[in-house]
Amino acid sequence: MANVAPEQRVSEAVRLLSDLISSATELPRHVDVTDAEVEGVKAPKFDLDAVDFYYEVFDPFIRDELVVGSLSDDLGDIYEDLREGIDLLDSGHACDAIWHWRFHYDNHWGDHAVDALRALHRLDTGRGQDISMDPKNK
Repeated sequence: MANVAPEQRVSEAVRLLSDLISSATELPRHVDVTDAEVEGVKAPKFDLDAVDFYYEVFDPFIRDELVVGSLSDDLGDIYEDLREGIDLLDSGHACDAIWHWRFHYDNHWGDHAVDALRALHRLDTGRGQDISMDPKNK
């Protein structure tokens, strides 16, 4: 994807993140599992240049100040939570993996996914920051 134009990368990210959120909502909420912990997961670095940071309201039901979000942080956290579930699945613990994905979707990476999707949607529809990502335009 390195040779793909930034605009196409954003569009593809919107599509993939939408699919991921949709898939997560299909996971069962209750799964019998054993205790499982996966440590040492390293997230890839997401180089998003000038479009990495965005503003949002942290909790839409509480009147509060804007906070700064980071697409690279959002995508990194999503990756880490999904990777931990994949490691569980790869080690033969399918129920643990499903529980892990659903629990962390409901309590952690789901927020990151929705926040990132909103920022990416603005970029994808041309209503966000210039996404040429040309270092000369910084």
